[in-house]
Amino acid sequence: MAFTEDPTLYLADFGVSCSAGAVSGVGILDQDSEMALGGDVVFIPYMLTAEASKFGGLEYGDAITVDGVGYIVEQKPMLTDDGTFCRVPLAITTTPASVNDSDNSTAFQIVME
Repeated sequence: MAFTEDPTLYLADFGVSCSAGAVSGVGILDQDSEMALGGDVVFIPYMLTAEASKFGGLEYGDAITVDGVGYIVEQKPMLTDDGTFCRVPLAITTTPASVNDSDNSTAFQIVME
């Protein structure tokens, strides 16, 4: 059965802004997901559910910004049910943090590989 409503209506209540290159949209970011792949359970730190028409073409290693935070695609997106939505496994690339030192404000980034 095909999803007949506008997909953005489904994502609107809990979605956050997402952009990958020139493509932007809304997605739902879940943390600490588990997936069964080939009989093994794989732990995925971040999973993005978004419109397949916008984000279904992402590839391993592609950069994406979700709610202002940088991520990379860990695996090719998986289409769900009728293909309206996709689930994109992500890994965080930067965690912005700041340290206030009286008159100086220093920002640093943690890069995880």
